[in-house]
Amino acid sequence: MNRKKLKFGDVVAAAKQVEQNVPFWALVLAGEAAGEGEQGLRAVASVMYNRAKKGRKYWGGSDLDSVVRQKGQFSAATLPKPRLMKRYLEVKPIVDRIVQEIKTGRFKSNLPDYVTYYWRYDIDQKMRKQPWTKNLGTYKRIGNHIFYYERRDKR
Repeated sequence: MNRKKLKFGDVVAAAKQVEQNVPFWALVLAGEAAGEGEQGLRAVASVMYNRAKKGRKYWGGSDLDSVVRQKGQFSAATLPKPRLMKRYLEVKPIVDRIVQEIKTGRFKSNLPDYVTYYWRYDIDQKMRKQPWTKNLGTYKRIGNHIFYYERRDKR
């Protein structure tokens, strides 16, 4: 995948315009999966979307911004804004398309609605089950992310 190389100054210049027009969850999406191509971005967006649809309090409720801001859930939500902006601008066409699909009710998820967790692992590490996943079922791997579901949700 060819990501657009950006200078920091370009990011700062675009930041105000982006901040007014792009929801925070879209910046977090880019921060979480900018290097994963459209399938990886869409899968991470699917997890966010599925959590918001379920509306569980421990995931932050039923809107995407609250879901990504929920403490301990999406590490990119804690990144400095210029860094998020830079990642967003690298994958802007894909993220903007996903945002538009969600806004218009035409989101094309590439995960079932019961998949609500993922973990990014280092390629150099062995794929091993993380302690927090012990009660979760493994759905599949997409790029550098492994996707999981709560067993009670899969029917």
